[in-house]
Order: sequence, then structure tokens, then C-alpha cells
Amino acid sequence: MSENKELLLKRIELINFRKFRKRSFEFRSGVTIINGDNGLGKSSLLEAIHIATNTLSPWTSSNDAIINFQSDSESYKINADIEIGEEEFSVTVINRRGESRYELNGKKVSSAKISERLVSNIFSAEQLDVLMLSPSKRRVFLDSLLGRIDKEYKYNLDLFNKTLRQRNARLKKLAKDFYERNIISDNDKELMIWTDKFIDLSTKLTFTRNEYIERINNLTESAKIDYSPDLRMNLFEEMAIAEDLKKIHKKQTLSMLKKDIATGYTNLGAHRDDWRLFAKINGDEDVKDLKNMHRYGSRGEKRYGIYKILIGIQKLYNEILGHYPLLMLDDITSELDDKKIASLFDDNDLYNQQLIITTIRTDYLPKNILKNSAIVNLK
Repeated sequence: MSENKELLLKRIELINFRKFRKRSFEFRSGVTIINGDNGLGKSSLLEAIHIATNTLSPWTSSNDAIINFQSDSESYKINADIEIGEEEFSVTVINRRGESRYELNGKKVSSAKISERLVSNIFSAEQLDVLMLSPSKRRVFLDSLLGRIDKEYKYNLDLFNKTLRQRNARLKKLAKDFYERNIISDNDKELMIWTDKFIDLSTKLTFTRNEYIERINNLTESAKIDYSPDLRMNLFEEMAIAEDLKKIHKKQTLSMLKKDIATGYTNLGAHRDDWRLFAKINGDEDVKDLKNMHRYGSRGEKRYGIYKILIGIQKLYNEILGHYPLLMLDDITSELDDKKIASLFDDNDLYNQQLIITTIRTDYLPKNILKNSAIVNLK
């Protein structure tokens, strides 16, 4: 398996996509810099690439904003040519009135057929705000990353969410009985069936999340993810064996049963897990002395920390998929000082993957990056 194998976007054509009536862009291996003032479509180009590979926009779920406002058409179209090693892929995405059609090498396919095979990752300021403020969004971010490289995890996650809804529906019914008839049915047969399924799936998710987070942390130095499962336990001692974790989960879930019935929902489990970002604040700090970015980090330091974690995720994907995903950095240098900007690009593995960077000024980037990059100027 070649360490230098990458997902390589060679060409993309946009039709009625945001500011672009019809325009195509060509790319090469290595670094491409998209340069231009605000409002010229730099982020829109990255959005189109993300849709062509992951089949969804990183910015919005509304298609009305994506279709070119000057066009009378009710649809947009993206054509992309992609390579992974010696394999070639031709991707077409057509969205008409909110309904998307996907084609891979000329054949109609599901969105999953594309997103499972063609992977890209993106960094943006919007992502920074979401990950810093919302535990639920942090879980979605982590689940999305893991679901694309581990089909069993994705299957268990989908089944877990269905089981959680069923358990909560039963709890809501029992809560009504409690408040109307003063009955606590903590031995309800249907509830216990859903509870057993819930514990099993919640344990699997928690265990797998911890395994992957440990792998990501081992692939990074200046930033780490601090995983906080909802279960009360000694993470390092009791996460080692899945069956031990399941016993802990069962004991704690059953102890919460009366509270669950009274509130009408599940108060403990993988749906309440969280994680925190820790990173170096100053370049001369020891790597062991990482700081909580949520509590102490400036926006620039948070941006730097998330970026470093994203590089670790790229390395993890390479280990599992056998190639690096395409990496897009949207305005990565904003709010960073010169020292931090230089340190963004000091990882040799960064140059084993296709990298697309947007900026409003190329002189914000280190000279060694500019020297070996293709530059696309938007006007």
C-alpha cells in the first residue's frame, strides 16, 4: 500500500451553482491556492467539491441558496473527474427542485455509493463555531467522520438512534401513567426489551469512539481530543474491555430507570457523549502541557487546534482507506499569527495529499507553500 496514494480531483465543472453560471476548474496533485476577494466564490467552489465527493453541502441543507440567483433554471449541475491511484471516477450531481440525482461513471447510483468511495474533508470558520459551542454538533461531527470509514459503526449508530427513539416513546407513555395515575412501571416488559437493546448498542458506540479517538490522538502531537463518555467511570481502566463496559452501562442505566420514566426520556448513554479539544497555546510549550481550547483558547488558537486534529483524521483515513482524502482549507490563515501560520504546514504528510486552500491574499501564506503551488485567481 503506497503511503502517497491520494484522492485526486482533476477537474470540476459547475453549472448554475451559486455565483457560477458555467465554469470549470482544473487541478493537479499537491497544493492549489484559490485566491480572490470576498464574495467571488472561493467557498462556493469548495462547497461544490464537497458535494461531488460527500454528496452534501458543508454549509446548508437548502438548495434554494445554491442555485445561481441570475438563472431561470430550477436546477444546478456538478461534473467532476477524480482519480484514486489507477482508478478513475466520473461524478455527476444534478439537483432539480431539491431532488438530487447522482451518477458514477455514467450510471445512476445512490448517494451512499459515492460518499463511501470518494471522501473529502473541509475546514471552515463555520465549523469552528459549531464545534466550540454545541455538544450535539460535536457528536455529529465525530459520528460523521467515523461512519465514513467504519460501516459497522454506521450501522450500529443508525440502529442505536432508532432504538433510542423507541425507548423514549415507551418512556413517554410510562411518564404519562406516572403523572396521571401515580404508577411507576419500572418492570415494564416492553421498556426492558428496548433497554437491553439500547445498552448493547450504546456500549458499542462508546467503545468504538474511544478506540478511534485514541488512534487520532496518537497521530497528532500539538492537539488532542479529550473524550467524555456520559457513563461515570475510570475511562482508562474500564474502557479496555467491551464486556466490562457493558456491565457498567447496564448498572448505571438501571439505576436511572425511575428518573427516565419520570422525565419521559433516556438520561444516560452514547447520545449524551461529548469531547473537548486540547492544544498548545504557545509554540514553545511542552506537548504534554495542552490547554482546554473551549475554556482558554482564542479563536485563532481554536482554529489551529481543530486544524491539527483534522490532519490526524486525514492520517487515520489513509491508514484505513489506503489513500488520503482530498483536504480543503477555507480561509485557514485568518486570525493566526505568522508563527502559527508557518506551523500549519510543517507536517511532511501534508504533502502526500491533494490540498486546496482559499485565501484573500497569497502573501499570507508561507513562501515554501507558494513556491510549489498552483494558484487560481478568481476575479
